[in-house]
Amino acid sequence: MAIRHFRGEYAFLSNFAESMIVVDGLIWGTVEHAFQAAKMLDEANKERIRGAPYPRLAKYLGRTLSPRRTDWEQCKEDIMHQMVTLKFKQNEHLLAKLLSTGTEELVEGNNWHDNIWGDCECPECQNIPGQNLLGKVIMRVRSELTPNQ
Repeated sequence: MAIRHFRGEYAFLSNFAESMIVVDGLIWGTVEHAFQAAKMLDEANKERIRGAPYPRLAKYLGRTLSPRRTDWEQCKEDIMHQMVTLKFKQNEHLLAKLLSTGTEELVEGNNWHDNIWGDCECPECQNIPGQNLLGKVIMRVRSELTPNQ
């Protein structure tokens, strides 16, 4: 069995879920904010993303502001792992929820054509297997944070 969507009962798994994390002494409202800001070379743009009132805007800014890191494709999965780890280490109630998923496969099923971080289920993408990188990162973090592992 798999958890195929990060909505409803499992919305806490989404990077858009409110989950304050501290990165380098700064408080971020969501993993999405911190992740998108990590792309930036300019401190002012990082702050602009950090101050975005909602994660969708943080994502938009992360995709449109520059200058951005030239090595992003090589390091983005490691940065996602760092941010997701912080989310669950710094929010005990979220860690408890994550651990309660046991060994279920976690898949960020979506309909916005994200076949890199998730697995798009729309008719246009139905024959394109998603890489589900976010689900894989969260499962790795779950394994790393499971007691007695």
